[in-house]
Amino acid sequence: MNKDNWSFEPIQDAEPKVVLLTFDDAPDKYSLAIVRTLQKLQVPAIFFVNGHFLESDEKKSMLKEIHDMGFSIGNHTYSHVNLKELTEEEQKREIV
Repeated sequence: MNKDNWSFEPIQDAEPKVVLLTFDDAPDKYSLAIVRTLQKLQVPAIFFVNGHFLESDEKKSMLKEIHDMGFSIGNHTYSHVNLKELTEEEQKREIV
């Protein structure tokens, strides 16, 4: 991951047959079980978060645990709307 712009870039000498494992709409009721299994198998993944799932302390705690276990967190906007249909200000609110 390029921490200057938070994007994922190909590794030049990586195996050409690879997969980028992502999970959308985290954290949900299965997220921690998935994370524990992936960690046991030493499989990295990115968990994309919808902001509306973080309205409780329990879900915030789950997301922190996912992050603390070494998994990348991605922004899946607040409510998973089509950003092309929103004004620039609405897009900003969805992302932030």
